[in-house]
Amino acid sequence: MANKRILAIALIICFGISMSISIPIAILSAYFLPFNIISETCKFEYKPYNSSAIEELNLIVDVGNIQIQYITSPVDYYAMIEVNFDMVGYSLFGKNSLYYFSLPDNKSFTKTFIMERKSDTDWFDTSKWIKQDVDIIVTVNANILYNINAIINEEGNVEMNVPGGVKINDLSVNINDGDALLDFSYCTIEGKVTGNVINGDIELKINNVVYTRDNVLNLSSDSGIILFDILQTKKMGLNISGRGITNTGAIKVKYRDDSPDIGATFIFYNFTGKFEGGGVNIVNSWSGFNDPNPLDLPYLGYIFTSKDFPSESNYKISLFFKHPQSNSQYCTINLTSF
Repeated sequence: MANKRILAIALIICFGISMSISIPIAILSAYFLPFNIISETCKFEYKPYNSSAIEELNLIVDVGNIQIQYITSPVDYYAMIEVNFDMVGYSLFGKNSLYYFSLPDNKSFTKTFIMERKSDTDWFDTSKWIKQDVDIIVTVNANILYNINAIINEEGNVEMNVPGGVKINDLSVNINDGDALLDFSYCTIEGKVTGNVINGDIELKINNVVYTRDNVLNLSSDSGIILFDILQTKKMGLNISGRGITNTGAIKVKYRDDSPDIGATFIFYNFTGKFEGGGVNIVNSWSGFNDPNPLDLPYLGYIFTSKDFPSESNYKISLFFKHPQSNSQYCTINLTSF
């Protein structure tokens, strides 16, 4: 009799334990069951039939993060594009990347890679998504000179890193909603660099770049932050001009050179806002530069000129505020010239 009672108690305990485990599992399963994962990778290669002195590479996507990198080891392609889809959302059962995007039909492309978002999907319905990562890794043959044009029609970011020893011709980046980072270090720029972001930030980093002609560096952002970050300790041999334009955003400048053969001028047009940390009196740091002079009418603003300007080679960057009455505009100035 006692054994039966013990057995009954044991069964009750086991039942209670199993219920305490199974009920949360059932609840969690019911909660997560509608969600599914799309994890795919697609690769495409660019191998032109006839080579040119300067190759064209056009990247046109609706959404996604484009990362452009260079490979110096020998490869048999001009460029390789790897698209990684990492998506988690509601009711993705039976769907794949082709449900949401149009991709090239085969594993190769010509000079233009296009990835369009299909308009009849629920891509922008945030209530149905946990994760929507689309990463586009572009690996470029460093032995080939390119004109590169990257366009993001809807939303996404562009990051480009050009290392030492690499040559690049014209670069153009256009983003509707997102950020851009253009990083050039000990490389050679033989063309123009143009970056335009409607809604987002854009950063240009120049670290001891060599120029082969009087290049132009143009950046614009409607409402974000524009950053010119220039370090030049080696001779350029040429004069470089640049321009930054914003509507209601901000402009930041970091500049340093360690040579009396390099000079710089930064001109802020239509600027009636405040220098960050300043007020009426400008308190941002600059050494090796003359005190800023106010611009004559019809423009308002300031001009910063290095004490060794003009030199053997010079940077001249013009910065424009379209609407100087906006209170959201500000500048950060950090200039050093020797």
